[in-house]
Amino acid sequence: MTVLPLDTVKYRTFWDYHDGWCYFEEDSGDGIERVVAVSLDGERREVIALTSDMTTEEYGYREWICDLRVEGERIYIVFGGYAGSGSFYQGGRILTTRLDGSDYRAVECSADQFYVRQEQGRPLVYFPHYRYDDGEQAADGENDYETTVWDVEKNITYPCDFPVQMISSLDHKIAIEGLTGLSNPVCVYQRSTGGTDFYALPDDSGSVVRAAVRIDEDIRPREDMEEYKIDYQHLYYADGYLYFETEFNVYDDEYAIGWRDGYRRIQTDVYRRRLADGEMELLYSY
Repeated sequence: MTVLPLDTVKYRTFWDYHDGWCYFEEDSGDGIERVVAVSLDGERREVIALTSDMTTEEYGYREWICDLRVEGERIYIVFGGYAGSGSFYQGGRILTTRLDGSDYRAVECSADQFYVRQEQGRPLVYFPHYRYDDGEQAADGENDYETTVWDVEKNITYPCDFPVQMISSLDHKIAIEGLTGLSNPVCVYQRSTGGTDFYALPDDSGSVVRAAVRIDEDIRPREDMEEYKIDYQHLYYADGYLYFETEFNVYDDEYAIGWRDGYRRIQTDVYRRRLADGEMELLYSY
């Protein structure tokens, strides 16, 4: 067993494991955060050292490593900071190097989530782009974020229609086994002025399936016909079917905290939708 000494660092955080190497973040209290790789045999190497932009400290926060993962032959790091009572991400950058620390590349990013996929061996990084960064004003019902793709090798970025909610789901995905044997089937919904659409990513190819369009029109309303805040939960795509829960909520002061609205669940309906013809089936309610 390899023992790592702690007397030389203030703290050490484990982030990822890849091909016999463990990747840690080390802080010695000198304002420098180092990414180190330690092999299962005890070999240690420093990959990269990062420091906060000192100008951010006047705003009450500093930059640090918010996320780190190894994908393929590269390390990807979100380096930024959080502030405010809601601990909101203040922006930063996504940076990447080869596993030995060479070939440093970075892109500014106003969100702390990303998704990496390979296209013919070329790494592409998908991340949410905040529209207001470019001085735009999103129209009513439009999302504040849209998806940007970073082609790491060419070091260029461009917009795409990949659902921005999918990035968050993939960023926190849990390996599950679908009915057809597909691993990691992921489903998300996206609201717009036209209604709510459902999207599915049934495998790791990056191909997105539009599972439902304007799903709100197919949801059975409650008999009291009151106005409810509707949330969709536990979306799951498998074997040509879309499974999801429709949650009816009402505003409740007891659940509101400061500027954060609070809602109380009234009823949840569980549906199954066949993708071939859109047939909806209410399985049960609770």
